[in-house]
Amino acid sequence: MASITMEDSNGATISNPSEAQIAETLGRIGAGIDHCSLSLPGDSFVQAAGAHNQLFVEYRDASGIYTSAKKDFDATAVARIFVDAMNGKEGWKTDYNFQRGEDGGGDAAQPRESRIRGMAGAAGDASKRFGSQMVGEARREVSSEASYGVSRVIRQFIRSLFRGR
Repeated sequence: MASITMEDSNGATISNPSEAQIAETLGRIGAGIDHCSLSLPGDSFVQAAGAHNQLFVEYRDASGIYTSAKKDFDATAVARIFVDAMNGKEGWKTDYNFQRGEDGGGDAAQPRESRIRGMAGAAGDASKRFGSQMVGEARREVSSEASYGVSRVIRQFIRSLFRGR
């Protein structure tokens, strides 16, 4: 078996991890670690970050970097992805909606440290990134509500003008 390595955001490394070790490590994301990465043969990797049971997944293969459209995987689903990737099964890539990243394709792989920082940043940045996404969603929602409220007030004002005539 080719050497496969799993590393978490605290720097703990496991060579050729078992399914149980993968599940345990992924279960700690958001509860002790920020992210973990599974380095595969051929400069490929699969990594996950986020909050506990609200994970997103990213992978790199020879064709480029891909990110999951879904941002709220639970640890069990991500463990299945990691195990399938580790065992060389390709079906998981099509079972989930992954979107091609901005890397432009199969260039040279980024160094491991850059991959981890690119995914979740230095320790703690994963939660900041996730939090930023949530803040953006909240701002859009508030903006939409405010826009609706302003439109409603304007409509009521215009109606009152016409009723007053």
